[in-house]
Amino acid sequence: MDRYRLRLDEIELFASWAQGEGYIREFTKGDYEALRLSKDGKGIPLIFFWRKNKQYVTVQNPAIPLVLGFLRDKEHCPEKIAYLKDHPAR
Repeated sequence: MDRYRLRLDEIELFASWAQGEGYIREFTKGDYEALRLSKDGKGIPLIFFWRKNKQYVTVQNPAIPLVLGFLRDKEHCPEKIAYLKDHPAR
């Protein structure tokens, strides 16, 4: 696992973006899970952990490409991210 530049204050925006990429948000389990996603409800879920008093989320290795895609869109497609801020996925 790594802290891969996904800020805790961006977790809801990231979740909306991931849902637009075909991921389904699942209920978290335990006190330290910040987000749990799965692709079409199948396979092993991607779990993002938070630690008390930290500003970044810990990302599991299988989720790194997804996080990098979000960071790329955030940098190169700001209009897509701005739309998600105004219209979050549910």
